[in-house]
Amino acid sequence: MKTKLILLSLFSVPCIWASGFQSLGMGPEARWGAMGNSGVAIPEGAFAGCLNPAGLARPGGGFALTHVRWFQDVSGSMLGFWSGDSGSGTGACAAFTEIPDIAYRNEVPVSEPLGFFNVYEAYAALSRAKAFGNLSAGLSVKLLYSKTVLEDAWGAALDAGFLCRTPVSGLTCGAVVQNLGKTGSLRSEDIPLPFTVKAGAAWSFRALRLDWKACVDGIREKEVVRAHAGLEAASGRVWLRCGYQAGYENRGLTAGLGLKTSRFRLDYGYMPVGSSLGDVHLFTFGLQVR
Repeated sequence: MKTKLILLSLFSVPCIWASGFQSLGMGPEARWGAMGNSGVAIPEGAFAGCLNPAGLARPGGGFALTHVRWFQDVSGSMLGFWSGDSGSGTGACAAFTEIPDIAYRNEVPVSEPLGFFNVYEAYAALSRAKAFGNLSAGLSVKLLYSKTVLEDAWGAALDAGFLCRTPVSGLTCGAVVQNLGKTGSLRSEDIPLPFTVKAGAAWSFRALRLDWKACVDGIREKEVVRAHAGLEAASGRVWLRCGYQAGYENRGLTAGLGLKTSRFRLDYGYMPVGSSLGDVHLFTFGLQVR
């Protein structure tokens, strides 16, 4: 039960913790999770609007569905859509997260809880991107919802990002500002959003008969600075991935793989978590429609 209280502090009860809607920081795709949740300079596919909306301005389109199994029975699901060309692109996504079986007690400590309740978080986002030669820019508008045992709250937030193709072959740079907005309150307490700034670079190259992508991101959330890095190797229809998250007490190496046919792809990401909390598993199924 102590672990449940830790999880509750990570999510959306503002009387216990300092920022809300931590589900906004959950990686929406197994590929990014396997690469250390990095890739702000190579956002691709149906969930590009969640990482850096500027990545939607590229030819193609499709759908993707992700299921995330977090530690201690915390789970989430995300659905994403994207349609774009070389000049512009549009994306949309929706996410739902549940923390089950949170124990509650009165002010007098007792061994047995009075009962249990669930905490829910959800958000929906609409994204748009435009390309200007080697530079593209994008914007996401998000509607947020959080519910505890007795109360709920609504909010709205914006993400804004850009991508730049450099003169160096295969090298791209990108940056994004996430979760700039405001929410309602729970138990008369404001819910501060996890305002985040990310900047990174990615390099795509071919070596040893494999197609490689390497990326590194610098991340600042409030006063904390962290670094995420990832590496992907592709051979035909198979991808192998690994990554690292620096600046955390309970995170480090990540790994995963992907499989692809002409229109379908399946990705898996694995993120071990310390402090005996368990591990994180991400599964993404994608469908390319054009």
